[in-house]
Amino acid sequence: EWKQPCAVNRLADAWLGAKELIYSGGRDGAVRVWRKGTSSAIHTLVGHELAVNAVTACASQPHRVFSGSRDWSVKVWDSDAACEVASTTISRNVVTFAKWIGKEGDLVVQASEDLTLRVWDVRSMGKPAETFVKCHNNVMTCCDASSDGNMLLTSSNGFDGAGCELRVWDRRKAGMVCDLVGHQQSVTCCAFVAFSSDTTASANMVVSGSQDATIRTWDVTSARCINSASVDIKHRPTSLAVFANDGLTPTQARVATASFSGGLGLWAITREGNLSLVDEASEEPLQQIEGSPTQTPY
Repeated sequence: EWKQPCAVNRLADAWLGAKELIYSGGRDGAVRVWRKGTSSAIHTLVGHELAVNAVTACASQPHRVFSGSRDWSVKVWDSDAACEVASTTISRNVVTFAKWIGKEGDLVVQASEDLTLRVWDVRSMGKPAETFVKCHNNVMTCCDASSDGNMLLTSSNGFDGAGCELRVWDRRKAGMVCDLVGHQQSVTCCAFVAFSSDTTASANMVVSGSQDATIRTWDVTSARCINSASVDIKHRPTSLAVFANDGLTPTQARVATASFSGGLGLWAITREGNLSLVDEASEEPLQQIEGSPTQTPY
């Protein structure tokens, strides 16, 4: 059982060989490093002045960590040395989400309340490497990158069908590819879907979760919703994670969802975009981070 002294806004995993690490971003402004089998954080990375809303780690070098906060700053950390490597502050850059681009790259995509999507090169943090402005009319809630790093995905807050869209962006053209419209409330989470041993499909299909209590799959080429699954309102999704290379049949991907109720769901997605609920977690977790209830910041 892991004891977290404050509410957790964001989690990121870093599983590579013997490094089985979890990073948490807290409302106290700290990034904590957790290791499977330990009872407390092995490192506490202090530097942000306000709540940390974004944490992401490099898959091939899990000690490299990127974080973003409501204090307008983004930081790069070395978790092995427990030290800050670089930091940049941009006025009004209230960070909402961040995602490492690719498994071995040096780029991170970051969403902000100022409606700007920024791509950072962690080797040179003086200014963003790429910038997409006025990406949505409302606050961006989530972002992701395709496995080849060429395509970006964003989602936003909204109400009654207005501003509840997802958008796909092409870094090569520095512009938007399509709008994905259909959710009726804020889109809380989104990701590209990749299938086992297949990276080519990862920019063509998207999965999303919303406060309208639906989980949807989308086809990027046609910009249409393929399938929609409804859940009980108390199980409306707050976050999701796609699992591609887990030894399953290559005709399916797995998506885990977390909900406002604290429950977990495991979904199967076929190559046609069909959704089916595989399992719901009702048993005790293998390990738990204890503290104030996790809440969605937006």
